[in-house]
Amino acid sequence: MFPISATLKCPNSGGPEFGWERASAFAAPPCYKSAMSCGIRILVLALALTAAPALAETIGPADARAHVGETVTVEGTVDQVYTARRSGVTFLDLGGRYPNEAFMAVIFAGDAGKFPNVHALEGKTVDITGPVRFYKGKPEIILRDAGQLKAK
Repeated sequence: MFPISATLKCPNSGGPEFGWERASAFAAPPCYKSAMSCGIRILVLALALTAAPALAETIGPADARAHVGETVTVEGTVDQVYTARRSGVTFLDLGGRYPNEAFMAVIFAGDAGKFPNVHALEGKTVDITGPVRFYKGKPEIILRDAGQLKAK
């Protein structure tokens, strides 16, 4: 690792030149070990802060209107699944059938392949997670990833 005759400078150790004079060919200097230990601690902390996503609040379809701009999980029965012929956009209506649905999930044509057999969800209870937004006066969540939609 380090040549035997090398003079190593280590800011974390005392002595002349802030280091020790000779290193073993197989030993890391103390400052290297403490830097690695510090780096590992920082990595573990960063992973702990980013790996666990915040749990979204679970609400019913009728409550979605009050949560615009928030990331939530809407749980309810799919009353209707409809795919528009021209655009290929798929709509999952919860809390009623179109045009009286309380909430809808939208799958754009480009993402449809991520949601195979979505029409089989009609009549089933699902969890839909994502940021709620308004579109033409109705609350909706855009589904872009299969992990946003879970059948129960």
